Amino acid sequence: MSRLFSRLCLPPRPATPAMKEAWIDYTWAHAKEHGWEPFVVYQIVNGTDVEVYKKPGAFLHTGTWIYCGSVSELCPYGVRMTREEAEALSLQRWSARLGAGTRPDLYAAFEVQYDKEKSGKSCLRARL
Repeated sequence: MSRLFSRLCLPPRPATPAMKEAWIDYTWAHAKEHGWEPFVVYQIVNGTDVEVYKKPGAFLHTGTWIYCGSVSELCPYGVRMTREEAEALSLQRWSARLGAGTRPDLYAAFEVQYDKEKSGKSCLRARL
C-alpha cells in the first residue's frame, strides 16, 4: 500500500501552528503552479459580522495563473492570488480541525512532504 493511500485512510491528526502555516504555503505554491477552483472567503467585520466573498477560479494567462475575468485595460496582466486568499482556499481544500475538505488527496500529499521535511530537519540536528 502506498504512503499516500495510507494517509487517506488514517483519521485526521491535529495540525500544529507550524503545520497549518506550511499547509497554507503549500496551497499557495500549488495554486500558483496548477491554478485553483472557485472558493469562498469569510471575513470577520466589526468583531461579529461575517462577510462572504466568492472568488472565481483561475485561468492561465501569459504563463501565469490569474483570476478569471481579472484582465482589463487597467490591469492587462490580471490579478494573481495573495497569501491571504490562499489561506481561505486552504481551509476549503482541507481543514485538519474538521477533518474534511474538497481535496483530501492534496492534503495527504502535503502530509507526506511535510513529514519528509520534518524528519530531514531532525536528522540534520542530530548530526550537528
